[in-house]
Amino acid sequence: MKINRIHNDEGEFRCFEVDNRIISRSGMSKVISQIPGVQITYFPKFYSSEVFCEFELNGKKFEVAEPYGDSSIYDVVAQEPNLIEMNVIANHFEKSKPIKGGDFGQRVFFLFNWCLASAFWIGIGCAVIWGYNKIFS
Repeated sequence: MKINRIHNDEGEFRCFEVDNRIISRSGMSKVISQIPGVQITYFPKFYSSEVFCEFELNGKKFEVAEPYGDSSIYDVVAQEPNLIEMNVIANHFEKSKPIKGGDFGQRVFFLFNWCLASAFWIGIGCAVIWGYNKIFS
């Protein structure tokens, strides 16, 4: 799959991005778990916040996050810059096929929240219109 390697101002490789339209949160964890020597220390839950997976490779810690909890990308981030392990992980992702699906619970949660928020704002709009009609009629 296609990834975007990110280097900071000092030229250090510490992060890469994956488009979340081609892979799910649980798919990210599955691809990571296929890397020899990886130990996943935090798996995605029914609903996880911005950081939804943490893992170790050769004693080095990494995390996978969706910036702001609702973004079009997933970031795989190393705690230290220029790790050999980061290149191993990035190369593994470039050679892997995306895994979609498995995030049903998360999608239901967001759909429920969206419906609830929509109902709230529709109710506010109706109350404003009702109040306007009561005052000016």
